[in-house]
Amino acid sequence: MSPRALVTGGSAGLGRAFCEALSDNGWSVLAVDRHEASDLPSDDHLTYDLADPEAPAHLLVTLAATGECFDLVIFNAGTSATGQFEKLPLDAQLKVLRLNAEAPMILAAGLVREGVMKSSSRMLFIGSLSTFTAYP
Repeated sequence: MSPRALVTGGSAGLGRAFCEALSDNGWSVLAVDRHEASDLPSDDHLTYDLADPEAPAHLLVTLAATGECFDLVIFNAGTSATGQFEKLPLDAQLKVLRLNAEAPMILAAGLVREGVMKSSSRMLFIGSLSTFTAYP
């Protein structure tokens, strides 16, 4: 049986590259993304907008119902809100927090709690470009 991976934000960019690399190396990949994508290099795809406050809980129910365990989870989905901080709308700031911080924390704890991670499983959290580049 091939190792199983879950990649959030898997339909484009770095997430898609993770899906391609894992698939090319014999992994069974489940991509989660807010966009429907029929040409993903993964075995499965679920459509969830993890910036929606309800989505992580709904995704956990779906994942737990499958009874499958993941060997690797890559939390890659993310967004940014650029511009002068004091002028950014509150909803834009909250979306950044929900998607970049809250959703991965809820999902990480939930995946362990629901038993869909093995004791040998790994989680990878992709950080923000803000670590390296300041925004106005």
